Amino acid sequence: MTEQSIYLLNPVRGNFPKRTILACPKTEQMQALGDKLNLFRLAKRLGIAIPNTFFLNDNSELPSLIHDIADYPVVIKPALSRIAVKDGFISASVTYAVDRADLEAQYATSPALRFPSMIQEKIIGPGTGLFTLYDNDHHLALFAHRRLREKPPSGGVSVVSESVPLDDEMVKAADRLLSAVGWRGVAMVEFKRDERDGRAKLMEINGRFWGTLQLSITCGVDFPDLLLDYLQGKELTHQIGEYRLGHTMKWFFGTLDHLLIRLKNSDATLYLPPGSPSKWGAVKDFAKIWSNNTSFD
Repeated sequence: MTEQSIYLLNPVRGNFPKRTILACPKTEQMQALGDKLNLFRLAKRLGIAIPNTFFLNDNSELPSLIHDIADYPVVIKPALSRIAVKDGFISASVTYAVDRADLEAQYATSPALRFPSMIQEKIIGPGTGLFTLYDNDHHLALFAHRRLREKPPSGGVSVVSESVPLDDEMVKAADRLLSAVGWRGVAMVEFKRDERDGRAKLMEINGRFWGTLQLSITCGVDFPDLLLDYLQGKELTHQIGEYRLGHTMKWFFGTLDHLLIRLKNSDATLYLPPGSPSKWGAVKDFAKIWSNNTSFD
């Protein structure tokens, strides 16, 4: 569910017949999680671990806080990935700033940064996606995966992922966030385990089905089927935490994109942390196309 869909959905809800079941939460709930500033402010109030974050209502606020930013690179996150303006939408994406001059230049030139945004420290550590079917104040189904390769390599869409055990810290953090807005439906809550202090830091929440949905289905948690039963008021017999562990899923063309990006760019350009696989290591990883406990998206 994109922000554009959220804006368009609310005015037409009343046009559906009364018996129609919409497979998505209320618009206000989607906005609460889809707006990254709202989400991270909520997480901060709830005491959930987040990266060190500076909140900006617009680019005019940068001069007052830039002196407090000591470590680079930093991550720049617009509040919305699609921003509604008078004549349409502005597409916005996560970017990095390597130093103060770069940060100032981006805020001076990017149309998206004239609107609310965040500046965050870059967290180094493994990324985990926690998938849930949630009912107002408790989880009905859960699944977790670890990102092994992403596109772009610095962080993005998972192209190789592995099913992993549920992490109690992440499960509880997701529960507190989703219950705070009375969420009903599926969501992916993304974390990174900070290698400095070992804490799971919130990255984002997607209140919709996710790109690696097939991995959870293959491992025994069929979220689309569970959601359909849930929306129809059927009793769910699924046991939380029961799924196949250590299974890997690959998106072949995504892994190819990952490799080409690695080969065409330096580690510094891609903002890769120390200890990342070399270009030759990326080639060897790509060459291991077939392996045990692996399937393709």
